[in-house]
Amino acid sequence: MTQSKRKFSGADYADRPLADWNVNHFIAFLAAETKRKFGVDYVPGGRGPISSRWAMERGMLKQAQESLGNAVLRRFIERCIANYRPRGDYLFVTFTFMWSWMRDEVARAQADVARSQAKAAREA
Repeated sequence: MTQSKRKFSGADYADRPLADWNVNHFIAFLAAETKRKFGVDYVPGGRGPISSRWAMERGMLKQAQESLGNAVLRRFIERCIANYRPRGDYLFVTFTFMWSWMRDEVARAQADVARSQAKAAREA
């Protein structure tokens, strides 16, 4: 199978520059961080068939990526995962939940990225 016909998994997210990430990279990142922090496999949130939930989550990730940019989106996800406390049957946080209920973290993520960029500019 040629490289162009292979299905891309995004599993190489750690080896790629953040600017080159796409939705597949963010999904792989979510899966790795969920396993690391909560010790469980990542599955998308919502109701209905799993294929529909993946499609919805991919769409939400794409929307977030387009509106926030990769650096802020990654920081947003990191902040949401760090601040989530498992409750009852909700053992980990899904992107659907983050994007629907944890949007206050967007401003904090934007501020974090702005500070990092300003620091990098000063050091350059």
